[in-house]
Amino acid sequence: MIAFAEARAQAWRIATALCAVLAVAAVIAALWFRGSAADALRDRDSAAADRDAARAQVDALTKARARDDTAATAAETARATVDQHTATSNDRKAAIEVRYRDRIVQIPADCPAPDADLVREQSAQAERLSAAEDRLRRVRPAAQAGP
Repeated sequence: MIAFAEARAQAWRIATALCAVLAVAAVIAALWFRGSAADALRDRDSAAADRDAARAQVDALTKARARDDTAATAAETARATVDQHTATSNDRKAAIEVRYRDRIVQIPADCPAPDADLVREQSAQAERLSAAEDRLRRVRPAAQAGP
C-alpha cells in the first residue's frame, strides 16, 4: 500500500511539474503571439501610412498633369495666335512693300519727304509685330518649362 501511495504522490509531482512546464510554455507562447500581434499592428499602420502617402502622390501627380495639359493648351493657343498675327503682319508688310515699290516709280526724284500714309502704316505694322514678338517671348519660356 505504501508503494501505491508513493507512486500516486510521485504521479502528482510529475503532473504538477508538467503543468508548470505547460504553464510556462503557454506564457511564452502568449508573449510571442503578443509580440507578433504588435508587429502586425505596426506593419498595418506602416502600410496604411504608405498607402496614404502613395495616394497623396497620385493626387499631386494628377493635378500636376492637369496643370501641364492646361499650360500646354494655353501655350499652343498662344503660339497659334502669334503665328497667325505674324502671318497677317507679314502679309501686310508685303503689301506695303509692293505699294512702296509701286510708288517709288511714280515719285519724282526730287521728292522732299516720304509718303506720310506709308510711313504711318509701316510703323503701325512694326508696332503690331513687336507686340506679338513680346507676347511670344513671355509665353515660350513658360511653355518650355512646363513639360
